Amino acid sequence: MTYRALHIKRRTSRAHRGFTLIETLLAVTVLVLSMSGPLTIAAKSFTSAVFAKNQITAFYLAQEAVEYVRNIRDTNALNGRTSTDPSSPSYWLSGLSSCIDTACTVKATGTTLAEAVAPCSGACTPLLYNSATGFYGYDSGEPSLFTRSFMLTRVNDNEYAVTVTIAWKNNAAGSQFVVQENIMSWQ
Repeated sequence: MTYRALHIKRRTSRAHRGFTLIETLLAVTVLVLSMSGPLTIAAKSFTSAVFAKNQITAFYLAQEAVEYVRNIRDTNALNGRTSTDPSSPSYWLSGLSSCIDTACTVKATGTTLAEAVAPCSGACTPLLYNSATGFYGYDSGEPSLFTRSFMLTRVNDNEYAVTVTIAWKNNAAGSQFVVQENIMSWQ
């Protein structure tokens, strides 16, 4: 081989190696860009699933509080407390009068009414989550994301609106779920 042919071959070989490196970098760039789209979608899907789970949990916690208030109303009616006069010992909202226009917590597993319903002094305390039982409450467990409060608002003598608010934090943003139901005296 002549010197000129050897020099041309060596120069072609160097140019080809540089071109392979550029091709490799370009291929890696295309691969990274093509993978970032599906990974972003997967991350957003995971965030949406966590938000949906929290929203469902909030709904059930709110419904539990409404059902507990209805249970107190029904128990009062079955015990003959049907008066619409708040000063009467047979008042149909007996045990809940401290929650009229005041935020209260409800401990649905309380054994007595005095333990079950309590006005919030300032901000209501977060519910505790017991990982062994899978239940939320105020008895045992670790503080959860959720804070539950309810309030009764007078509509008329025979009707009150029960408003339950569940608040929780999703990442840095806060979320809130509100359920409202009207309850009436059995009178």
